[in-house]
Amino acid sequence: MARAFADLTSHKILSSPCSKRPPHFTPLKQSFSSHLFIENPMSNEAIIFTDGACLGNPGPGGYAAVITIAGEEQVIVGRDRSTTNNKMEMTAAIKAIEAVPQGLPIVIHSDSQYVIKGATEWLRGWKAKGWRKADGKPVLNQDLWMQMDVLMVGRKITWKWVKGHAGHPENERADRLANWEAVRAAAGAGTDSTAVEAATA
Repeated sequence: MARAFADLTSHKILSSPCSKRPPHFTPLKQSFSSHLFIENPMSNEAIIFTDGACLGNPGPGGYAAVITIAGEEQVIVGRDRSTTNNKMEMTAAIKAIEAVPQGLPIVIHSDSQYVIKGATEWLRGWKAKGWRKADGKPVLNQDLWMQMDVLMVGRKITWKWVKGHAGHPENERADRLANWEAVRAAAGAGTDSTAVEAATA
């Protein structure tokens, strides 16, 4: 089975009430990374669950992405001391897409209608209007939408909405991880880094 590895560099991280208890997981490997690559994937798709959290909105926030390929799992988390919930929801999706090799189909599950509808319905119209909404106002988080737009080129991505806090195990896990990162951000744990958990099934 393919093993995963991380390109160990640093980068700037861009953002719902939350639990103050840390999420329960046992990482086999943890590091700080801007990019995560999975060698020689043995599955025909990457299954991803993402979530973002923010205390105050705006306020300290965190994000998480749980990626499964061929039975192997990668968990990417990050935080920002001053951000918004939508930014963290978007950043979770962006970091997840970056982590998957080109050519591998992706299925992204998110409880954010903003992310799902933005990626599947609104993005094309925003671009055609010069990154303006139907009311003529500038698109919020344009930098992130432009980044996501570039990442989506040449990829097969299926976007699926998942109802939040409805008992879906992977969505709940991503929620706990994102909220814990928001707590860490509020406690002054730092901004410009992403923690990566790598574990094998």
